[in-house]
Amino acid sequence: MQFIREAMQQNRDMIAQLKEKLRTSTFNAEKLKKTVENLQAQIETQGKRIQELEAALAEKDAQLVAQGEQINTLNENVNTLTEENKSKTATVASQEKQLNAAWFVFGTKAELKEQKILQNGDVLRDGEFNKDYFTQIDIRNDKVIKFYSKSASILTNHPSGSYQMVKDSKGMYELHISDPAKFWSTGKYLVVQVK
Repeated sequence: MQFIREAMQQNRDMIAQLKEKLRTSTFNAEKLKKTVENLQAQIETQGKRIQELEAALAEKDAQLVAQGEQINTLNENVNTLTEENKSKTATVASQEKQLNAAWFVFGTKAELKEQKILQNGDVLRDGEFNKDYFTQIDIRNDKVIKFYSKSASILTNHPSGSYQMVKDSKGMYELHISDPAKFWSTGKYLVVQVK
């Protein structure tokens, strides 16, 4: 645009010089006057057209700036939503893990008493038993629990038909849970006494 402006200014200067020469000239050239006037009119028309184009260009620049700001705002919104989504996904995963968590313990009668899991023949009588002694499992995935003992008896109540006590090839007991939802419906703790 600067180049066009400079070229137009040079044309105006040349026309002004030609007009001056023509005015001072003794030669009466009406045709030459008309040509100069036509050239001057064309330059003015082009000057107006350039001003219109500059205004349109300025408007487009303003639109681009506004759209750039909108894009930045949208990118910030996307980043915020992505972070919120990650946070919510983590929260859902944590809650799902908690909902599907259960705990089991096996030990001798003396071990269970020492951890206050078994007190006066009652299992998990109060909340003062050692919860760290238990192993956490995911009831969706953990359907077999090995007790590494040839004698095992379940002390907590779990619905019959939802599990089987099975001996492995070495004669050691393991629990096979066939219906996890039903098995864990009465409580999320499993206590097994072994010898």
